[in-house]
Amino acid sequence: IYEMNAASLDMTMTCGGEDLNPFVELFQNRAFEANWMDTINVPYNGQNYNLCDNYGWMTADMILAHANTYIPQNMANPGAGSRNLQNSFQIYECLNKTLTDEARNSVSDLEHQYQVRGFNDGLLYFKTICQVTSVDTQATVTRIRNNLSSLDKHMLNLSSNVKQFNLDVNRWRQGLAARGETTQDLIVNLFK
Repeated sequence: IYEMNAASLDMTMTCGGEDLNPFVELFQNRAFEANWMDTINVPYNGQNYNLCDNYGWMTADMILAHANTYIPQNMANPGAGSRNLQNSFQIYECLNKTLTDEARNSVSDLEHQYQVRGFNDGLLYFKTICQVTSVDTQATVTRIRNNLSSLDKHMLNLSSNVKQFNLDVNRWRQGLAARGETTQDLIVNLFK
């Protein structure tokens, strides 16, 4: 069971922008299959938030607070560890195997962002991969909003490929949602 859970996702992650949505979707599927859902639900202000759905607005400090509930103070003697600790290690292994060598090098330069008391936390590793792949700044939100407001031009660029158009619109909507944002004028832009 461990080997199945910690196996690479069904893609090779290059940390290119086009990889982010398939990566998050495959990771969410693995989390469900491997029974990691309790681990990836991060508590904040009395509510649990799914990391896959909220990776953009969820801060590393919020995830770290969750990790501190399952990572022992003394990692030299972790004992049996909790289920969340075991899941976190499986998540790290799975994600690490999914990255290309170049992507792994880019992410490992930021190990201080995902290492807690010498332990490579899987949730913080996921967050770091997402940050490397798509820098989560206001500029990213602005770029996504600009894409959504230019759907008429996008359809022309796609030579009226409706299937690809729908995929792109859904990807951009998910990108906004992951950053805690929504679009209020999607229908207007679609009709345009």
